Amino acid sequence: MVVARSAHIGVQREFGLTGLIGGLASSTVTTLSFARRSKESPELNREFAIAIILASTIMFPRLLLQIAVVNQQMMLHMAVPILIMAGTGILVAAYYYFRPHEQTSENETLTLSNPFSLKSAITFALVFASILMLTRLAITYLGDAWLPLVSVISGLTDADAIAFSVSNAQQAGLISLDWAAFNVVLGATANTFMKLFLVLTLGHRELFRHLLVAFVIIG
Repeated sequence: MVVARSAHIGVQREFGLTGLIGGLASSTVTTLSFARRSKESPELNREFAIAIILASTIMFPRLLLQIAVVNQQMMLHMAVPILIMAGTGILVAAYYYFRPHEQTSENETLTLSNPFSLKSAITFALVFASILMLTRLAITYLGDAWLPLVSVISGLTDADAIAFSVSNAQQAGLISLDWAAFNVVLGATANTFMKLFLVLTLGHRELFRHLLVAFVIIG
């Protein structure tokens, strides 16, 4: 019994660590990988949920650090809600980790998509350029009142791109600091719920149920 329990904890740690490392590069790619795996191995849905929650959670402090490099003043304005979402994500992941559950096979191996590939880098560059242009056009021709809509739509694709685009617009004097910080947080929240949609469409239903509760709490 002790050996089985130790093996189970080892599997959970492996999945959790994979989620954290994957989230540092791309939480969306990590979510996609685990969502697809959940249909092949539904008995590991709780472990997949832990990995996806951690990958999505690490996105928040990662985003904060990235903004700190280019716009420290805006980073300070958005720090409280971002850190609250990150802290909540860690607590939810810990709940799933320590909740009693039937033992999982220790023979499961992990195979994830490579988020560091040249294709991913080119895709990010194209997305970033498109969102930067969309943000500037929306502010110029529609006014900054429409920025939340742009942030939500852009955040569905990539939280980093909309964050840098809004930061760039704020530094150019096109929008206020408070409005910029709000829209970055909004984009990050939209990106979080987009991952939930990906799990709904590509993953196992039980995994979706786990994440529905978790992401609503985080959101």
